[in-house]
Amino acid sequence: MSEQEPQTSSQDLSQFIELVMKWHFQTICEIDHISRIPESETLEITDEDSGEIHNLEGKEREAFLQGLLVAKSMFMQLPFQPIEVAPLDEA
Repeated sequence: MSEQEPQTSSQDLSQFIELVMKWHFQTICEIDHISRIPESETLEITDEDSGEIHNLEGKEREAFLQGLLVAKSMFMQLPFQPIEVAPLDEA
């Protein structure tokens, strides 16, 4: 028995693209928010493996914020651009 490719409707693809675009926008906003936390406020991160909370200070905080800027620059542009396509007339 041969396997068939799953069929994807244009609506499914549109929904997927919208989901990716929302995720991307939210992620960039989160990076911007964290990058703007004043030095006077605590910046804590959680180690996902151990659950341990780290308070970032001094050079460790500076390095973390620089890493955020690098991540933002790498992810600023999605590798695709959505385009509007007029629906085909059904005959």
